[in-house]
Amino acid sequence: MLIVNANLELAGFAKSLFSIRTKGSQIESIRPMPALRHSGLGASSGTKPDEVIDAQGRIVLPGFIDAHAHLLSREFDALTVDFAASCDVDEMLAMVEQKAAELQRDKFVVGINWDDSKVRGIERLDRQLLDALGVPNPVFLQRVCGHKAFVNSRALEVLCSSTDFGEVSSHVDRERGEIGEDAIHLMRQLVPLEHSDRVKGVRRAIDEALSLGVTSICEMHALPEQFAVLRDAARDIEIFVYLDYVSGASFDGLKRLEPSELCRPAGLKLVADGSIGARTAAVSRPFWGTDERGELLLSREAMAAVAREALKRGIQLAVHAIGDRAIDAVVGAFEDAGVGSLADHRHRIEHLEILPEPLDEHLERLRRSGLVASMQPGFITSWGHEDGLYGERFGPGWAKTNAFGPVARAGVPLCFGSDSMPIGPIYGLRGAVRHPFPDFAMPLADAISAHTVGGAFAVRQEARLGRIQEGMAADLVILGCKSASELLEARVLATIKAGRLVYRAEGYLERRG
Repeated sequence: MLIVNANLELAGFAKSLFSIRTKGSQIESIRPMPALRHSGLGASSGTKPDEVIDAQGRIVLPGFIDAHAHLLSREFDALTVDFAASCDVDEMLAMVEQKAAELQRDKFVVGINWDDSKVRGIERLDRQLLDALGVPNPVFLQRVCGHKAFVNSRALEVLCSSTDFGEVSSHVDRERGEIGEDAIHLMRQLVPLEHSDRVKGVRRAIDEALSLGVTSICEMHALPEQFAVLRDAARDIEIFVYLDYVSGASFDGLKRLEPSELCRPAGLKLVADGSIGARTAAVSRPFWGTDERGELLLSREAMAAVAREALKRGIQLAVHAIGDRAIDAVVGAFEDAGVGSLADHRHRIEHLEILPEPLDEHLERLRRSGLVASMQPGFITSWGHEDGLYGERFGPGWAKTNAFGPVARAGVPLCFGSDSMPIGPIYGLRGAVRHPFPDFAMPLADAISAHTVGGAFAVRQEARLGRIQEGMAADLVILGCKSASELLEARVLATIKAGRLVYRAEGYLERRG
C-alpha cells in the first residue's frame, strides 16, 4: 500500500506532505512528496504498490489505542436494549417490553448504558416497577458505569439461586432489586447465551471501534472462560486482555490462556472502589447532598499482597481507582510492595477521576511509584458540565475532576481509553483539550500521544505500535480534516491495520487507484 499526500503534522513531522509506503504489516518508508514524485511510485522497493490512497492533504495519525475498553459489554447484543439515547424512564420501560416480545420467554432482556444524569424519572426504577411490566422474561438493566444495575423478580430469583450467591449477597438489595459490583459480575455469568452469539456481539463492537480509528484495544474486564470469545472475535484489531483478579489462582489462570496473533493476555485487573454515578467511588468528601462517601472494596494491605505476588511472577496489574481514598490506597499498596525501586514495572492505575489533595504532593508520589495513569477523557466530554453527572455528584467543585494536564506535566506515564462510554478517541480528545477547568486541559498533540504512544507503552508494545515510523506497524488513521484546528470535529475516513484497509467511510475511496 502507498498513501500519498499525507499530512503528518500531528504525528511529529514537518508541516509538509508525505508518502507512506507499507510492506506486509509494517511501514517500509516515509518520504516527502517532492522526493516521491521525483523518484516515482515504485522506486523504494522496485515494485508498484498494490493500492494507492491519496490522502489529499488530510491528517494521518497512528492508529488509536484504546487503553481501557469493554468489548465484552457487547457479548449480549442478541438480548440487548441500549439506553444510551434514552431520556425518560417510561421510554426505557417501553423498550424493555418491545425486546421481551421479540424473545422467547426464558431469554434475558439485558439493558445497558442507562445514565441517571440524563434520564427523567430514573429514581422510580426498581424491582417493583420492572415487575409491573408483566413480561415473563428475566430483566437485567445495567447502568452505563457497570457498577449498578436493577433486576426484576425473575432475574433476582436466578441470581439468588446461584451457588455463588453467598459471596455477593452484600451487594444485593432484594427489596429494590438493586445490585452492584460482584453481584453484577455474577448476574452476567448467569445469562445463558450461545458462544457464537457472544462472538457476534463482540465483533460488532470491534467493527464500531475500527470505524472510529481504533487499531488496538485493551479489554479490561474478562473471566478466563470469556477469553475464547475475544480470541474468536478478534479480527482486524489487536486485543490485550486483562482478567479479573479473583484470588491467587488468577495468576495461574492467566498463564494457562492460549493467545492468538491478535488476542493475548496482558495482566490482571483489581477493583478498589465503585463509580461516581453509583455513588460507590471511595471519596473523602461526601457526594453532594448526601452523607455517602462510597466504599473501598479492597484494603491497602490486601492490594499490597497481590502486588508483591505480581512482582514476583512478572505479571502486570491494572487497578480500578476512581475516588481519592481509593487512589491513595492503591498508590500506598504499590509503595508498600516496593515498586518504587523497580525501574520499569508498568503496573497501571485506572481512571483517577478524583485525585487526592494536595495535588502536587500526590502527583509526585504517583510519579515516584512508576504507575501508568490510565484515564478516560470521554468522561469529561459526556459529564464535564454544570448540569452533567459531575455537577450532580459534586456540586460547585465538579470541574476539578480528571486532571489530565497536571498528570502529564508531572511526568506520570499517561494513556487514554474510553471505558466504552462510548468508544471513540476523537470524542475523548475533546474532553482532554476542552476541559472546563483550564489547568486540567492539555494540548492536542499531547492528548493524541496519550491515545497512541501512551497506550503502546502501557502494554509494552512501544517498539511496534503508536508511532508513524519506518519499521513500526502499519496502523494508520486518515481523518476528514486538513488542519489541527478541525480535528476535534473530524470523522474517521479510513482505518488501516497492519497494512490493510479495514475500514473506510461510506463514499470514501470509491475510485481509488
